[in-house]
Amino acid sequence: MTQILGLGSVYYVIGVIGPTLSAALDVSATLIYGGFSLSLVGGAVIAPLVGRAIDRLGGRRVMAAGSLVAACGLALAASAQGAWSYLASCVVLGVAIATTLYDAAFAAITQIAGRRARRAITLLTLFGGFASTVAWPLTTWLAARWGWRETYWFYAAAHLLICLPAHWLLLADEPDQAAFAAPEQAAQAERDGAMQGSARRAAFWLLGLALTANSFVFSGLSAHFIAMLGELGLSERMVVIVGMAIGPAQVLARLIEMLSDARHDALAVGRASAALLPVGVGCLLLAALHPAAAFAFALTYGLANGLITIAKGAMTLHLFGSAGYGATLGLLSLPALAARAAAPTIFSATNEIAGSTATLALCLAAALCGLAAMETVVRLARRAAVDKPVGKAVEDAAATGGGERAWRRRAGGPTIAAFRIALPACGDPCVRPTTPFRFFPPARPSRRFARPRATPRPNRRCSARS
Repeated sequence: MTQILGLGSVYYVIGVIGPTLSAALDVSATLIYGGFSLSLVGGAVIAPLVGRAIDRLGGRRVMAAGSLVAACGLALAASAQGAWSYLASCVVLGVAIATTLYDAAFAAITQIAGRRARRAITLLTLFGGFASTVAWPLTTWLAARWGWRETYWFYAAAHLLICLPAHWLLLADEPDQAAFAAPEQAAQAERDGAMQGSARRAAFWLLGLALTANSFVFSGLSAHFIAMLGELGLSERMVVIVGMAIGPAQVLARLIEMLSDARHDALAVGRASAALLPVGVGCLLLAALHPAAAFAFALTYGLANGLITIAKGAMTLHLFGSAGYGATLGLLSLPALAARAAAPTIFSATNEIAGSTATLALCLAAALCGLAAMETVVRLARRAAVDKPVGKAVEDAAATGGGERAWRRRAGGPTIAAFRIALPACGDPCVRPTTPFRFFPPARPSRRFARPRATPRPNRRCSARS
């Protein structure tokens, strides 16, 4: 509920009352939407600070304070008399964006959800996907019945009466240790994350690049795809239907992820989102040929947008751990939010200079760049998952006096030992072996280091033949 109210009052409201606000304050539409971009930039700049504050002070204090800041910003907007007072309200609302919306909420619920944080993030984004569905008609009704100033006052009161108590009562001042309870080795791995050393830095920058590219594409298309579909020859009725299909596709993606999260990890979610986005942009390029391509764009674009929100929170937790999670998420959000603020202007300028086809080509290039970065992150994480147990085994061998050379000799070969998997080794076909498979096994397989078994277990197929 708090995310629906937060997104509806801070993020989506300007799309409904922006023209009315421009006429009432006697300022240009460029200044109105430029103020919104100023809010996004301000939120991006302070996002790392907000993440660190959540790590140190807890989500309850930071998000409750964010609700107060949002109420103050909306009250300033309701009282605006000209350009400067409106821009001042936008600066305050930028602080509210950083302290009340998804990034802050992910860090806050991770503190109370612990090891089940990924499922909690999925549920949060699932309900948050209805924000536009609720906010657009509600804001339209409020503005038509009461006026734009009263609409801002209504949302300011909602932050004080609903969001503030919810954040204060439901969130925590520090991580819930019981929620993170696990065996010591698993708990340490969850605190540190999957990536270590130089691979950790590379994964951080690549994930930041992937999220920035996706934010650039999503923000630019969200502002311009309706006009682009009209330029490509679709009727107004068809454009409206295509636009309405995006929201349900986002919710569908999050629902599918929630129901199947036990079958795949966070890396698969990020990979799927990054792969769907260039497909969606390609479908938009083909929309002039057949309307079905426009509906394919709505489906793939909505699925990608629904999954990337989950992937951002879940992949950050998986790769970099729960220690300093808020600060890490804030640093990753800094370039992504800046790209989100700049994308509509860049798309508009490109569209005016070179046309919609060139804009879509730029969009496709950014989507492919994000896909390449995301795929590299996934490969680094998969390699780290293989290397980590091997390094632990080498350390254990060194601690017991054998050293790395002895461990490799027992493992059955040189660096290929890192890829051992539990498959039968060559030997008597009527006895199920217990030694691990090796890509380059020794000439004569040895069972000296196999786990002893009281009696060999016969192979059922051989028993049936005999």
